[in-house]
Amino acid sequence: MKPTLPLSSIPIFLLLVALYSFLLWRGLSGLVQPRFFWLYFLLQGLLVVAMQWGG
Repeated sequence: MKPTLPLSSIPIFLLLVALYSFLLWRGLSGLVQPRFFWLYFLLQGLLVVAMQWGG
């Protein structure tokens, strides 16, 4: 049986998901300039790792 998450982890996880969704929306709507693609993908990757580690 997997232990339940502490209550403080849930808002942090939801904040990470919201940030990831915002970055995804910016990328899909074409609002990310090509010179910032590397930073955009780096931030998305870090958010995915943080969500995996925290969830």
